[in-house]
Amino acid sequence: FSLRTKKARLCNEWLLTSYQVNGNEFIESQPTVKFAIDKDGTYSISSSATVLGQIQTDYEHGTWTLETEGTVLSTLIEGEEFPSLLTINELRHKSLTLQYYNVQNNKTYVMVYSADK
Repeated sequence: FSLRTKKARLCNEWLLTSYQVNGNEFIESQPTVKFAIDKDGTYSISSSATVLGQIQTDYEHGTWTLETEGTVLSTLIEGEEFPSLLTINELRHKSLTLQYYNVQNNKTYVMVYSADK
């Protein structure tokens, strides 16, 4: 139980700590991923990895909303037409677990984040 609203708990800077595909852990092969969710309804994701001794970073920016009574995080990448719908499996003060089912490849992705600040 929390006195803070779901939106207030969601707005944070999150660091990816676990990445599962169909129940198999793949965090070791993932870049460092930071997911910043801001109170103004925008978000950004940065992914950094070292490739051939050089740090390469990819960025994604867009908007977010809570749907289905706060159980679904809808993210829309800037310039895209259709949002991604992520089920919020767990949302605590310092942890966030999101799940995404890709119907095209029949895979379930589970991402666990820890508060980065």
